[in-house]
Amino acid sequence: MESHIKIKATVQEMREFFEKDSGVRYYEIKDKRYTQAELDAMSNEKYNSEVFTFSVVYRHMELGKPLTGVFTIVGLTKKMDALRKARHLL
Repeated sequence: MESHIKIKATVQEMREFFEKDSGVRYYEIKDKRYTQAELDAMSNEKYNSEVFTFSVVYRHMELGKPLTGVFTIVGLTKKMDALRKARHLL
């Protein structure tokens, strides 16, 4: 199943999550605070330290319904681990 969710993270955190978690199919910055021109003009220091909202296509185990909402990487990981654990107990 695929869900279209939002994740709040820094660019580096999102890159690492993408490399680590095979469920992340696609991600891009979709932060309403910044236009693409502002992102392009942003200093590397700010770009690499700012927490952005990413639009993410996330593939995961079948659930009753797709995931929705805004997550942190830690929050999403905990939620998916809890769902996996509950599934194995059934």
